[in-house]
Amino acid sequence: MRSRPATEPKRPRGVLIAVSLTAAAALHAVYVVHHRVNTDEPQHLHVGWAWVRGLLPYRDVFDNHSPLFSMLMAPALRAIGERPDIVFLARLLMLPLAALVLGLAWVIARKLFSTQAAFLAVALCALVPDFMLASVEYRTDLLWAVLWMAAMAILLTGPLTRARGFLFGLALGAALGTSMKTSLLIASLGAAGAAALFLLRARGVRLRLSSLGAWGAWTLAGVLLVPALLVAFFASHGALKPMLYGTLSHNLVPKLGLWREGAYRALIPLAALPFLWIVGRRIFERADDPFLGGKRALLFLTAGVYYAALHGIWPLITRQDALPFLPMAAVSVAPFLLDLAGGARTWRPGVPGLVRAASLAPAAALALEIAWTQRVESVWQRNDTEHEVSLLSEVLRLTRPGDMVMDLKGETIFRERPFYFALETITQARIADGLIRDDIPERLIATRTPVAVADTPELPQRGRAFLNANYVPLGALRVLGQTLGPQDGSTAAAFEIGVPQRYAVICERGGATGLLDGTPYHGPRELAQGRHTYLGSRSEGRTMLLWADAVGATHRENRSDSRGPG
Repeated sequence: MRSRPATEPKRPRGVLIAVSLTAAAALHAVYVVHHRVNTDEPQHLHVGWAWVRGLLPYRDVFDNHSPLFSMLMAPALRAIGERPDIVFLARLLMLPLAALVLGLAWVIARKLFSTQAAFLAVALCALVPDFMLASVEYRTDLLWAVLWMAAMAILLTGPLTRARGFLFGLALGAALGTSMKTSLLIASLGAAGAAALFLLRARGVRLRLSSLGAWGAWTLAGVLLVPALLVAFFASHGALKPMLYGTLSHNLVPKLGLWREGAYRALIPLAALPFLWIVGRRIFERADDPFLGGKRALLFLTAGVYYAALHGIWPLITRQDALPFLPMAAVSVAPFLLDLAGGARTWRPGVPGLVRAASLAPAAALALEIAWTQRVESVWQRNDTEHEVSLLSEVLRLTRPGDMVMDLKGETIFRERPFYFALETITQARIADGLIRDDIPERLIATRTPVAVADTPELPQRGRAFLNANYVPLGALRVLGQTLGPQDGSTAAAFEIGVPQRYAVICERGGATGLLDGTPYHGPRELAQGRHTYLGSRSEGRTMLLWADAVGATHRENRSDSRGPG
């Protein structure tokens, strides 16, 4: 039988990659709407809203992320405005960033390997669950991945000139301004760079130290530029200390997350290093050009060291942490799959089943990724953004600008929180360790906060008890109020007001006509903190004390509904 020409498989592989990329684009579009809202998304939107309102993050609004992402997104959020579907619309802003990550992966793979490997790398990265789901979320990590991949593209696709060194450093510095997790990537790149230089010297390649030193100096200048500008900006606004706390000190908590498991996790990178070195050296040796081999090994080793270090020393690991790793890994894996499929036809004819399986390696990998993604989160699930839309609708209906809402991490987006800290994992650990005081009751009282989110165990114990005693459920939220119970016309109901505000008495049947603190009730009244009484008639039935503005908002909505459209 005549052997096939070497170029024949390109067409079916091209069709396979085209179908895979089309599937990836379609799945991304669906997940924008259907993917469940990650709690960090409203938190980032809340910080972006603070920029829009003229508030300064760290000083006026808590944030424990680097500032560049929210600064850059603020103009787009201003254009969107305060609307319940802001999470969905903000996710649309992430799609160009996801495309940029994939485009940069294509550029790197095309330069280091081939066009076919580049398209396969893009398909592999786009379909893996961690990228598919994380890249539709509105959060800082996707911009972080773009900047990191831009830095790698600058480093790997051209000569090490001083200008490229500065641009490389500039991209690294911008990545630092977006996420402090860049520090782990830079450390991984440094380790991989040392290994690549060793491999080059072992091949007999000598690099002039003076040239490397000059390139390093220009790189360092680029790295420092963006962080220096950010520090200068916040310092000029009197916010340097809270910025340093939010981006650095707050996030360093002893025995946080996986650190509680002990030092044995540090064995993960130690165990991985020999394997990474063997594979990296093999990648280097397979290239005819030592510089090309060095760049290929550098990319693989950076991805591998980062992944091993992430799981070995990082305290909190999330899906989003993989965003800069996955495109690097896909670029390294794609040529291997193509070589496996192409080389299978040259194997001896004694293992036809194995040959066929190897030739289908790219298709099998892509199909497995699609199935894996659906296993993690099915695209056919219900629209999981509806809860956030409903919550924000109620927030906008019940409150006005200036009203505060006690939430956990900024999930009510458009209103300030009376308690400074976002109640995320690190804050909860600090409260548990006594490093942050739970002064939620005092802050609710001082700010006269009328609205809070529903009860949840994520609230600190002291604040949770105060909220449960002074707020009553209203839809998806809670508002200031007290349940007074049924009235009998003879015994006054006594109750405690914890938060001074303007309250209204509402009755099961008709309007309230009783005595509030011994005087006839004729409408909403300002009530001070402390003990109060209400004596109503038996005809009123069950009565409740409620924040007056919530009663007014409900009445306005009922009148609007009764008029109907038009």
